[in-house]
Amino acid sequence: MSTKILTYKNIIQLAAIDILLVAISCMLPVLAHSTSFPLYFFDPMRIVVLAGLLWGASRKNAFLLAVAVPLLTFWVTGHPMLPKGLLIAAELTVNLLLFVWLERRMRHVFFCMLLSILLSKAVYYLLKWALISTLLPAQPLVGASLGVQLVVAVAISLCFAFVAVRQKKY
Repeated sequence: MSTKILTYKNIIQLAAIDILLVAISCMLPVLAHSTSFPLYFFDPMRIVVLAGLLWGASRKNAFLLAVAVPLLTFWVTGHPMLPKGLLIAAELTVNLLLFVWLERRMRHVFFCMLLSILLSKAVYYLLKWALISTLLPAQPLVGASLGVQLVVAVAISLCFAFVAVRQKKY
């Protein structure tokens, strides 16, 4: 992969993309509450972070988004709760770490993304189980059905692979 030199134009473009992605993330809870439609089924924060990975200037930016988006969304909208936002930030970071690691070894974008999503979800549920068993016993372990999550993971992986291959990014 070639290294990019960031110019002022690149930095402004990157900042604009990040601001747009964070704004979308912050508007989704408002949209979900106003429509009573469970948008979280579609894993919107993961989509935002992966969009940052595809259209951002670097992987570092995607990692920054993985941590910042759940925390900024909590700060702006109060959703998700802070402990869950921290879990989501950890899950998204693990997702990116696994994708980068797998992609260097397997070179098949779809399977790397799908496997990284599924493994990061396993980490998320392990951490959530630990949190529930110690601090938040009234919380359910699984919010959206695992079948829906699998279908969404496959769809996100397909879309990511399609865009990544078209952009010749991976």
